[in-house]
Amino acid sequence: MVTTVASMISGCNHLLTESVQRKNVASLEEITNRFNVQTEVVHSEQIIEGNMVPVGSLADGYHVFRDNYNTYNGHPSYLFRMKDDRKNRIEFSSLFTTDNDIKHLSLSERNNHIKAKSLYHYGKGKVSKSRQTWIYTYGLWLPSSLNEESKGIISQWHGIPDRTTIRTPTGKIVEYTLNQFNSEVLSKMYFKSGVGYSIDKKDKNGFTVDQGGYPPLALKVGEGYLYVSVRSDHNRVTNKRDRVNLRPPLTGPKLSKLGTKTISNPYMKRLSELPREQWIDMRWEIIWPSMMESRQNEAIVMDRTANNGSVKLWMNNIKVLDWKGNLGNNDKYGTYFKYGLYKPGASGIEIRLAGFKQQKRLDHNQE
Repeated sequence: MVTTVASMISGCNHLLTESVQRKNVASLEEITNRFNVQTEVVHSEQIIEGNMVPVGSLADGYHVFRDNYNTYNGHPSYLFRMKDDRKNRIEFSSLFTTDNDIKHLSLSERNNHIKAKSLYHYGKGKVSKSRQTWIYTYGLWLPSSLNEESKGIISQWHGIPDRTTIRTPTGKIVEYTLNQFNSEVLSKMYFKSGVGYSIDKKDKNGFTVDQGGYPPLALKVGEGYLYVSVRSDHNRVTNKRDRVNLRPPLTGPKLSKLGTKTISNPYMKRLSELPREQWIDMRWEIIWPSMMESRQNEAIVMDRTANNGSVKLWMNNIKVLDWKGNLGNNDKYGTYFKYGLYKPGASGIEIRLAGFKQQKRLDHNQE
């Protein structure tokens, strides 16, 4: 759903870049629908540019606008804006499910997947873990409003949990079929942010569910830098108590206290040294590590997140990153791409993005 927002823009001038202020605000149209890609079916007219759908908050001050004036390679651009850090995301997701994707499922099967939040396992846009190279391209526009206080993830690759694997309070990993999970687990508990709560007592019960964990790869703004963050998580069900973070100018790699996760920042550049108010051509070439069968009944397995991941990045046809190492979450469904804004700072942030394309490379020549 799209509406013009000339009247709304006047109340947000403190975040507008100079170039946007000079434009005819009638060229900005707000996109006012959002989807839960885990549980909802998307219709063709709701798909952005044929390959993405909007997710996140609809609260006042957290917006995304289509701009048919400031285009990128013939594509309209999208202005993402978050006024502060009280809401966590406004993004476009490359993973979504249409009726055609699940036409082979019965109504009962659809409802079971919706209940388990696993409908998106049938969606398009996901990338399986293998030795194949995947290419991601899009345009990035850094506004002059970005400064030392600006913070947020502006592109990320997210894991796809299986949704039916849990860790018990004793640390045992249990993998259920979909029907077993709904009848034996969800009949006794519900999960919020991956943490189990008893239905009768409404309190935490010590169970956790496979939720996806932190994004294994992200392009971020923070500490006055634009930087790339790479993660690995060897937990079959991510352990949120074993956290590990790394901020610029630190590059890592850094290991979590329990040794289940790693993080590196292999690329960073001062915002002051990057072009502003103009399009930057972004090209990523990524090899997601191949998957192996996990060992059963162990809280940690080391064979699903291999050290043979690869990330290469070009900005305006200049290679700025050529990295190899631990990459990915211990999921069996692979990854999917999102761009927009996630986890903004208190001062708010805006960004422009456009023209996303994803394709598999047919050869293995990395150059």
